[in-house]
Amino acid sequence: YSGLIAAPVPVVGVETTDASQSTVKAFKRNGISTVDDVDDPIGRFALSLLLDGAKAGHYGVKPSAADGVLPPLETAPRSG
Repeated sequence: YSGLIAAPVPVVGVETTDASQSTVKAFKRNGISTVDDVDDPIGRFALSLLLDGAKAGHYGVKPSAADGVLPPLETAPRSG
């Protein structure tokens, strides 16, 4: 995983809610953000936020999702 971690772009490990064998622990050990429900719309949204530079972490609906369902959402400042 070291080549992935060194990449200048966000890297996210994903799995589905019904994965028979979880890979989240391996991703976590190697410093890779995770989404454990990429088969659900909310999981795909979490993935898109992470790929867009949201706070790295472990998101989803399983107990391994230590940081909640979604990364924190940042709001744009109001203009005018």
